[in-house]
Amino acid sequence: MNKLRSYIAKHDLLSLDGKYLVALSGGADSVALLLMLTDIGYKVEAAHCNFHLRGDESNRDEKFVRELCERLNIPLHTTSFDTLAYSREKKISIEMAARDLRYDYFLRVKTEIKADAICIAHHKDDIVETVLINLIRGTGIKGLTGIRPKNGDIVRPLLCLDKSEILSYLHQRHQTYVTDSTNLVPDVVRNKLRLNVIPMLKEINPAFVDNVVRMADNITDAIAGTAENELFNILSVFGFNGKQTRQIADVTQSGKIFTSAAYELLVDRDKYIISRRQTADISSSIDSKISGESGFSLITTIIDIDETFSVPRDKCCACLDADLVNMPVTLRQVQTGDKFVPFGMKGKKLVSDFLTDIKMPLTDKRRQLVAIDSTGEILWVVNQRPDNRYRITDKTTKALLLSVES
Repeated sequence: MNKLRSYIAKHDLLSLDGKYLVALSGGADSVALLLMLTDIGYKVEAAHCNFHLRGDESNRDEKFVRELCERLNIPLHTTSFDTLAYSREKKISIEMAARDLRYDYFLRVKTEIKADAICIAHHKDDIVETVLINLIRGTGIKGLTGIRPKNGDIVRPLLCLDKSEILSYLHQRHQTYVTDSTNLVPDVVRNKLRLNVIPMLKEINPAFVDNVVRMADNITDAIAGTAENELFNILSVFGFNGKQTRQIADVTQSGKIFTSAAYELLVDRDKYIISRRQTADISSSIDSKISGESGFSLITTIIDIDETFSVPRDKCCACLDADLVNMPVTLRQVQTGDKFVPFGMKGKKLVSDFLTDIKMPLTDKRRQLVAIDSTGEILWVVNQRPDNRYRITDKTTKALLLSVES
């Protein structure tokens, strides 16, 4: 249990204030995973798939997990599949069909219950089997990295334990489990490795499993280290440290922002965008000047409208009905939830959606300025579009012209 706690902490797999879905087959590995996580204090729910591939044995497994979860007072989600029909329809192997159906179901349940991740009970022996299978099939360096502790929505907390440790834990807990009889027949490659090859290699060297796992970890670190070193050489120039570089390398979600003393890095889809930080508060009243490298001036002019007046069509200038504006006008950066009525439209629209519609890059969207009146209403998305509510009409007698200078 101490080894498990350390592994979870090292790889930042789980949080005590989170909720997790445990894939529960009823076998020794998944039962141990369920019990271990509840022993530590994690909030878990379980999911079980009945593939109807082993007749009464499949139903026995489902009955077992139902009784186990009921005794432990753990919510259980179950489903059944016609796996053979699915494999014929998709023209894939039964093993691949079961895998696809299983993970699709787990992801649906995760979404429904708003879980933070799906916990799978792979352990050290599974890493060894995977590496050996890849070697048999022919693999490059990446195929020797085995199974990783975290992959998207999937986490594997038991990769620090081998099968003997898992069985010892269950024995000490006096906890039973079910056995898939198909795993006891050496008819497929993985079973042949598990039942014949790996036991023989353990006889030659009892540390065989640990050695293969250590090799896989070393290769993974070497691959990651090469990429991170190249990234670090670039980012260190901008003041980002090694820990930030590793975090940046692991980011998969667009929009994540990292900051150094003078710069910020924005992860924008498949790009890293680095720009100097804006330390000044971009907010000013009419005609005031912002000091510093990111200073802006809001220039205002009020014009009496006569027969010679024509509305400027330049996007860099907003022409509004002065009598409709609650003065003073101020300038600030766009904020989450900002809405306005784009010129030519009737209903309000999120400024962020408007900027997305005009395909503005994410880094520019964050720096977009808006001019607002004293009540906080947006008058103008600067250099893009004025608000339709303040447009010039036949009844307008005075025009308010707004422009921004840096």
